[in-house]
Amino acid sequence: DSPGKSKLDESMEFIRARLAEGPVSTAELHADAKAENISLATLRRALQKLGAEHICRREENAGKWYTALPTAYQVAQVEHVAQPNSNEQVEQVT
Repeated sequence: DSPGKSKLDESMEFIRARLAEGPVSTAELHADAKAENISLATLRRALQKLGAEHICRREENAGKWYTALPTAYQVAQVEHVAQPNSNEQVEQVT
């Protein structure tokens, strides 16, 4: 454990490092997280917070699931939607 870092922060760092080269088998990611003492619940929260994607690829007559981080383009699009410019009005739902 790193002082001052939450398990969620540590999990997010693990995911960024593990997925830096591209998609990884979801089963492999889960096993690697377990080896790093990251619970499945914390891993799932971190993946959700990072906007990770789950991709099914056909391999040998079966689907295999992979996990990937969003591309820089996708992140920019989400940030644009989340950060309206000064000319846009945001409706608050109560």
